[in-house]
Amino acid sequence: IQVIIGQISKIMKPIYNFERLKVSQPVEDIFHVQLCLPSKMNCVDVLMTSELYKCFQQLAIDSDCKAIVISGCGKGFSAGGDITDLVRISRSKSTSCVARKALKDILIYKNFQDAVTAIEKCSKPIIAAVHNYCYGGGIDLISACDIRLGTKDSRFSLKEIDVGVAADVQRFAKIIGNYSIVSEMALTGRPISSSEAKEIGLISAIHADYNSVIQAAINMASVIANKSPTAVYTTKLALQYARDHKIDEGIDYI
Repeated sequence: IQVIIGQISKIMKPIYNFERLKVSQPVEDIFHVQLCLPSKMNCVDVLMTSELYKCFQQLAIDSDCKAIVISGCGKGFSAGGDITDLVRISRSKSTSCVARKALKDILIYKNFQDAVTAIEKCSKPIIAAVHNYCYGGGIDLISACDIRLGTKDSRFSLKEIDVGVAADVQRFAKIIGNYSIVSEMALTGRPISSSEAKEIGLISAIHADYNSVIQAAINMASVIANKSPTAVYTTKLALQYARDHKIDEGIDYI
């Protein structure tokens, strides 16, 4: 599979030209994807959703990429989904049929979930470097990553309940593995600190500030990039399979 991906990448070299994302290559083999809409706290709007999907589809087949770091530009990681953008699109729909409007809204949310799944299914390991706020859809994004790091000022919240919608906690719940904590966060919207996030297993390390967490993520990504690409890819597949299946099934899968 990795050989085929490499051949495709050489024939069709990806171009990373986006409005809502900033993609760079800080060191060899490592790509850094930044959510870049600081004027709206990096809220994920419809355009960013489509760009995330395209970006990680491209990174999956880019032979120059062996590991990925994802972070946010500006003051924080992401404040979640852009509700104002969804309202704008909903109001602009020509149909007066409530059912048809609802169906189109569902398709918008489905597109966001497809983008998150593209992150999860990307063949390259992904490290989320979170600073300051990570709310709502931001938690969806980092829950699709393989490794999550935070800063001392990081705080995490399932804010959906405060805007009248249900939070998507599928991946988050499996990461935490504690129904009570997940329910409390989803039903109250209570933010948790970086220390509590580490305690419950959402992040694996806490760093002093943005520069520190980015450097730590790049260093970790470089360590992974020096391993066998085939071993890294199959390990990622095995870990995801083990998460969603029984032990015996996981053993047979390996």
